[in-house]
Amino acid sequence: GKALLAVSPREQLLLCSIHDFGDGNAIIWSLEMEDWHDHLLPAGHRQVRAKTHLFVTTIVQTGPSKYDIEYVLHVEAGGMLPTWITTPVTIDTVEKMFRYART
Repeated sequence: GKALLAVSPREQLLLCSIHDFGDGNAIIWSLEMEDWHDHLLPAGHRQVRAKTHLFVTTIVQTGPSKYDIEYVLHVEAGGMLPTWITTPVTIDTVEKMFRYART
């Protein structure tokens, strides 16, 4: 992967679930797997492991092809990087994700 600013690529290992309520509403959540689950990652060179302490997305349909989305994320980038470096990268990534979802 390509580094953004001073932050090199990261990898994560998450257990995710989608709860689809059948009426257009859904909750998507994930749980960070522990280091002892690393054997589930592909063999070979590893990236610095980022940790998501909290990830939840709530999607509520508000009309035909219209949704309200609440996105909660608490992530630790890993490595020895201060948050003043990693926070703008995280915000930029989430904003790009929502721009992509609008198209």
